[in-house]
Amino acid sequence: MSNAHKTNRSVTAKAHQFALDAMVETTAGGILSKVMKALASTTVDAVGLSIIDDTQDRYLFSSRGAVSADAKDRIRQTLDALSRDEDTGVLLPVIQTPCGVKLSNVARIEHTFEGWYRRFDVADQQITLVAFHAQQTIVDKETRAILMQLSRVLEATLVMLNHKQHARMSLVDGPQILLNVNIDGIASIRGEFGDFEAEEMLSGIGEAIRVSLDAVSHIGQVNEHTLSVMLPHTDKTLLNQIKLQIAETIRFYPAPSGYTLDAQIRANTM
Repeated sequence: MSNAHKTNRSVTAKAHQFALDAMVETTAGGILSKVMKALASTTVDAVGLSIIDDTQDRYLFSSRGAVSADAKDRIRQTLDALSRDEDTGVLLPVIQTPCGVKLSNVARIEHTFEGWYRRFDVADQQITLVAFHAQQTIVDKETRAILMQLSRVLEATLVMLNHKQHARMSLVDGPQILLNVNIDGIASIRGEFGDFEAEEMLSGIGEAIRVSLDAVSHIGQVNEHTLSVMLPHTDKTLLNQIKLQIAETIRFYPAPSGYTLDAQIRANTM
């Protein structure tokens, strides 16, 4: 068997495994973490994803280890430049998604450089996928082949996720419950670390709630310390369980050393 044929078979196998892993994910962040896991044995040390549409701008990234401030800035600036050609300089927070790779593949990332990217559209969303690695060069031929295959599977998976979101939003036609989730502790973090870090934490908490609850119709930010969570009308017992799950998600969300988060949740029927 030729080396080229072996390489093609290996790339296809990785794409198939990624498709199986990504199929069960319910958010773009979860899918992106599976992309990084599939690339853990390559030279790629982080992947970034930009999702841009009329109502939602999101920058996500996943990496094989802890990312330094310099590397994080590079990821943010690259996503900004590639996805906002006419409006560079508008830096959105980048939200890190967890990546469960083998311990042997985990490595701290001090500096990283973009080596490959692809842009595509899903419905009205403009998607940009970027691969980063330590060398300031383009990625090698085999890694490019893997990235192209994974990006095509990613595109199809995001289309499926988009259909799921539309199906979820169709539930809004019925009775809804709106939860106002006031997060204690965000104001202190905002005062100590600034607006950028506080907004990044709010976005991350919203994504964590979205991941943990399948029934959520919508999550949005109300003000500097409050999120709104909309879900279909349900009985009181299940609603209390949902409120408890949201509160625990917030309490266990990583906060800077010395700071804790808590939640005050008020329900309104719509």
